[in-house]
Amino acid sequence: MRHMESYKGGLVGKHDCGLMRESEEQSRLMWKMRKKYATKIIMCRLNKQINVFLTEANEFGKLPGHERKAILLDAYHKREEHMKLL
Repeated sequence: MRHMESYKGGLVGKHDCGLMRESEEQSRLMWKMRKKYATKIIMCRLNKQINVFLTEANEFGKLPGHERKAILLDAYHKREEHMKLL
């Protein structure tokens, strides 16, 4: 998506989308971009499920901090396990 977002025309092979070589910094940048794109998709006015997401986000925000942290850690560990299967 970053390539499409940043392409302004020009010669093939000369396009610089701003991504760096694979590294820890690139991983952080990719994570930041994934969050950006996911947020744009979820919050798009054409998304028919936006109210479901907003309700869930509001309910999550009302949970005590330790419960939110536990949910996020669980999701992180499940993601790590899923990534090992790929």
